[in-house]
Amino acid sequence: MMDFIDDIWGHLDILDVLETIWILATTPVSKKARHGRFNCVHVAYPRGDKFDTRTTAGEAVRHLRAHGVVCGCIGFDALYTYWLIRKSQWEWAKWLLNDSLGAKPIRQPKISWKRNRNRR
Repeated sequence: MMDFIDDIWGHLDILDVLETIWILATTPVSKKARHGRFNCVHVAYPRGDKFDTRTTAGEAVRHLRAHGVVCGCIGFDALYTYWLIRKSQWEWAKWLLNDSLGAKPIRQPKISWKRNRNRR
């Protein structure tokens, strides 16, 4: 029964969609970027309660945002949460997620782009 409710409620979760669109619209894009502000990759991340994942979707999104990846949740269903990640940052996001979605532990780089951005 809960899976049925997740299937319905997850696609009607407009607040997450609006938050993601706001994040994508307000976060600056490099002038050298080949991809536009809304050119994104659609990612289906497995839910921790249905699959054997080492990192939940919430932990993975917080980790990606801490390391400078512009991403957000746009919905969920009984098996997956769906994200949008900027296409220009997709390779960096895959590396941080250890080239797998939830199967391996996430990588912790020694130097983060976002933490060192304000140093000059």
